[in-house]
Amino acid sequence: MFLVAVVALAALVLFSMFNLDTIAESRQVSVVGERLATLGRSQSVGQDPRWMIYSRTPDMIADNPILGVGAGNYSIAAERYGILEQGVPLDHAHNVPLTVAAELGLVGLIPLTWLIIAIIRDGWTAIRRRGDPGAGVLGLGVAAAFAAIAIPSLGDYPPRTNAIAAVFAVLLGLLAARAQAASSSR
Repeated sequence: MFLVAVVALAALVLFSMFNLDTIAESRQVSVVGERLATLGRSQSVGQDPRWMIYSRTPDMIADNPILGVGAGNYSIAAERYGILEQGVPLDHAHNVPLTVAAELGLVGLIPLTWLIIAIIRDGWTAIRRRGDPGAGVLGLGVAAAFAAIAIPSLGDYPPRTNAIAAVFAVLLGLLAARAQAASSSR
């Protein structure tokens, strides 16, 4: 298994070396580069719409605490709260818990909290079993993938984006299967 991973990594490095121009010119690399470049500019941070979103969304939540404004209705309510970018209401709060609380209220936030706790618990179980050659590596990889998908969701992309939702569902299934296998092998 280790040899396969080393060979795959070597193939990836070789592929990358022969395609550096294509990779460097890709849209994804340029977007990441632009975003990283704004980190050092204090005026960019001050103009970041997230600060406005994060300060006004709690008012939306306070006005609709139980059921929220409705699934997918953040942009409709955002206009009333002045959560606009260039005059256009924003589609989500750029933060999963804030978006869920605004759209679904406590009715949505409670299950989300339970899901996050379950994912952390099962991920921790997977990490503790990382030395197990049969289950550990997969569990550790799934836990790392969950962390990789959770970090951008905290500040950017909502989980209702089709690609993120699909990856999340697959990872959730893998983590649940690993947790079930771990509990049945005890």
